[in-house]
Order: sequence, then C-alpha cells, then structure tokens
Amino acid sequence: MTDATNRVKPSRLPILLSAVFPGLGQCMQKRWVTGCFYALTTLIAFVMFIVEVVRLLKSYYGFLFESIAEAPSAVPLLMWFGVTLTLFFISLWDTQRALRIQARTQTQDRVLEIIENASAEAERQPPPVPPPES
Repeated sequence: MTDATNRVKPSRLPILLSAVFPGLGQCMQKRWVTGCFYALTTLIAFVMFIVEVVRLLKSYYGFLFESIAEAPSAVPLLMWFGVTLTLFFISLWDTQRALRIQARTQTQDRVLEIIENASAEAERQPPPVPPPES
C-alpha cells in the first residue's frame, strides 16, 4: 500500500507565474494554446491601457502649454484597465482550476492503485482452512 509520504501535491508555481504574467502558468502546465492566448490578450489590453494613460497625460499636461478645446474622456482608460484586470483574474482562475483537476486525477489514480494492490494482496493469500469437523 502507498503511505502518506509517497503522495505528491501539485505545485502551486503555475498560479504564482500566472500572477506575475498571465499565460505563464498555463504554459508551465503545458497548455500552450491557452497560455499564448492569455499572454497575448493581456499584453494587448495592457499596451492599450498604457496608450490611453499616455494620451490622457499628454492632453492634460499639454494644456499648460497650449489651449485645448475639450478635456479628453477617461472612459477608454477605465475600459482598458477593466479588460486587463478581468483577463488577469480569469487567467489566475483558469490556472487554479487546472491544478484542481490535476489533483483530483492524481487522487483518483491513487485510489485505484490502492484498490488494485488490495485485491492483488487478497488473491495472493491462501484460502482460509475450514475448521475440522468433530
């Protein structure tokens, strides 16, 4: 039988990597398409957010040196920030979900191994000898 020392817990490193940069955790789990999808979409959303920040800052600080007709809207900035944050949290959730599935599969495999070992042990034991009749 297997004991508690043989159990291997799935590493939480993919979750940490997804927190550093979305998509890295999925790539570590060898889910390449999903990892590239999260990495590219999050990167595009983050770049668009930075573009909006620069545009907004340029318009506000440019106003000191030249006149502007109207103040720019902050809606695109907030939208890209929301998209980036949403993709970040979905990537973390997806990595954590994949780890749960992996842990469940490992647990099921361990249970099947224990059952197979127990049945093999039961087959190896000689049949019980009936008591002599008197």
